[in-house]
Amino acid sequence: MVANAVSADEASATAPDPDVEEVLVLKAARAREEAMRIADAGDHEAARRLLHATAAALDEVPSELAHAHADEIRAAEHRLTPELYDAATRKQMWFQKHQAQRRRER
Repeated sequence: MVANAVSADEASATAPDPDVEEVLVLKAARAREEAMRIADAGDHEAARRLLHATAAALDEVPSELAHAHADEIRAAEHRLTPELYDAATRKQMWFQKHQAQRRRER
């Protein structure tokens, strides 16, 4: 096994791999879609857990794009309660998912 050791400053200074970012953005879009499906079925807590785990995973990536998606997902997570989840929330989540997928196609 080979491991390259670099300082934290060196590691944070490296540019994120665009392919890795793309995969993460698509995973985030799929998580939004799955969370909508789960919330539509009435299990808001499971939908929130899915989005929470997705945002946490995105936070681990040293990428501004990943962090921006994590922030969007956290905002959606807070709206996934029976009291707040409505057609407008679903439409916003769908739009964010759709935008992420469209960016990939370009």
